[in-house]
Amino acid sequence: MNPHDITIGASDVPGIFGLSPWQSPSAVWARLKGLTESQPSDATRRGHTLELGILMEYADRHALKAYRWQTSHRHLHRQRPPYRAGLYRGPGIDQGRMIHPVYPWAGCRPDAIVLQEDGTRHLVEVKTTRSFRDWQDADGNPILPPHYVVQVQWQMLVTDTQLTHLEAFCTFDDSRRSYTVVYDPALASRIFGLVQDWRLRHIIGEELPTDMTADIAGLVWPKPAEPETWLEPSAEDLVVGSQYARLSSDIKRLTVERDACKDKLTVRIKDATGITGVASWKATSRGRTFRCLVEGSEP
Repeated sequence: MNPHDITIGASDVPGIFGLSPWQSPSAVWARLKGLTESQPSDATRRGHTLELGILMEYADRHALKAYRWQTSHRHLHRQRPPYRAGLYRGPGIDQGRMIHPVYPWAGCRPDAIVLQEDGTRHLVEVKTTRSFRDWQDADGNPILPPHYVVQVQWQMLVTDTQLTHLEAFCTFDDSRRSYTVVYDPALASRIFGLVQDWRLRHIIGEELPTDMTADIAGLVWPKPAEPETWLEPSAEDLVVGSQYARLSSDIKRLTVERDACKDKLTVRIKDATGITGVASWKATSRGRTFRCLVEGSEP
């Protein structure tokens, strides 16, 4: 892989700065260098599905015609009026990126770009969360988490856009918050300079990230393969192995039975807190948590 062909996207930037809750600087480095691959979780896939619906709701709310992403749209951020007004969905994971006109290694995939007939344009970014706990300051005032501030400023720098509407949706209580983020040239320039320096040292150069973890280090310096050694089974080995297989089968069967009991109890509890002496199903910031209260049960 030619390091000069590696593109740094907006979602990489918070990780490079150590701000991302999901990836460290060394994790970003390993993925960009081709040592690891991005594996989206089920939660990420569900989030993407929800984000599309929120985008369409945004378009309806603002009376905008929505257009699917097409390859010809990759230069939308460079177009000049008159526009064909509407909301243009951004590129998907396998559909490339919008690229900075001067620095081809700097890219982004905004969720949407809105073109207005009067010549104005702005980005739309959609986020889903399980709780708005990290979306407010110590006094309870709404704020945008730092990792999203950095990501959105990078997107506006790449696309030469002055404004972003960020729509945040909480999957726990169906609440929604809307944020207007204005492009900050000084902040964006500072972000770009730091990322450019990081790229020159770690992507173009050979300097390793300082937060290298054991799993990433194992990819950089793989342990030499050793010859396999197999032992002949003893009578005790065969007995223990059979016990393990039987217990594994029992655990699988009992887990299914336990989960069926849990489903019956949660249906019975429904909107209540629990059943005295039997079970509780309490609401937390991460959803409702089930607990059996019968003496002797596991916590």
